[in-house]
Amino acid sequence: VLSCSYAIPDITLDGREAYQKYLSSVTVGEACAADLRKVLQFVNPHKIIDITWATDDVEQFICDLAKSDLLYIHGGNGDVLQAKLWPVRTHFARYCREIMCAGNSAGTNIFSTKYYSNDNQAVCDGFGVLPTATFCHYNASKWDKLNLLIQESKNLSVIPLGDEEYIEYDLPV
Repeated sequence: VLSCSYAIPDITLDGREAYQKYLSSVTVGEACAADLRKVLQFVNPHKIIDITWATDDVEQFICDLAKSDLLYIHGGNGDVLQAKLWPVRTHFARYCREIMCAGNSAGTNIFSTKYYSNDNQAVCDGFGVLPTATFCHYNASKWDKLNLLIQESKNLSVIPLGDEEYIEYDLPV
């Protein structure tokens, strides 16, 4: 498992140290640990799981991604996540098509072709790993914003996800 926390605000340390610092925050840390537990429930419980914590070096991240069976991208600031992964987006998309990937919020949106950004109040481009348009943290009061995403996402499956909702998506071989 490669655990990536680039979207988490205010983390400037590398790898495990950054994640441990993140976990020291009671509310945010508990949420992050719970997210990772949700992902790991899909992995064989009898298998020994080696977790690699993404370092701040995106080139090393791509090397680690190439050796991983599962990638989990935490939520947070989508703009920060996009900026961090932009230089390696082609490699990122290629490797993500070969392994199991999971994410929450910004970590979900990065896989989509288009997504609605609650932070920017706009439709944005993802990295196109999935032929989808996602809207995380959706609720009925945001129907007008969902309609905007639908209009700007021709020929894509539009997937509104409320809090605590998830999808499973298999890419064609």
